[in-house]
Amino acid sequence: MANVCYHPSIEGAQHGAKSLADFLDYAKRSGATGAQPSNYMLQGGNLFLPAKQIREAFESRAMSLDGISAHCPFWVHTSAWTGTKTGHPFIPPEAQQLSPEKLEEWAENYLLRLLDLAAELNVKVVPMFWGVAFGWPQAFGL
Repeated sequence: MANVCYHPSIEGAQHGAKSLADFLDYAKRSGATGAQPSNYMLQGGNLFLPAKQIREAFESRAMSLDGISAHCPFWVHTSAWTGTKTGHPFIPPEAQQLSPEKLEEWAENYLLRLLDLAAELNVKVVPMFWGVAFGWPQAFGL
């Protein structure tokens, strides 16, 4: 017999400045059994909440962690080389004045730590935008 691989899930990047707990409570009330929080919902402590705390937040609601939505920091990383400010709403104030090279380095370090957290959580899905890594026409279909 086949295993069911679908379940109601919700992606978190479209839910603004909710905390992880607020987002999971919203997802549960909406009928989801799984959720994909944004990277921002996982921030805390040195940079990210401890994996144990994230696991417990999901377990206490009997929900699955379906992935980590990381569109914004990947956009920043793959677009920084252009000098664009389109990623600035997604970075902290102290990174706003960095040169394109330093901003790319900052974003790479952030993403590597996020991917380490994802690995620790056994998350295999990390959606992203490629930004303008291949140029503006490729990014926007021009």
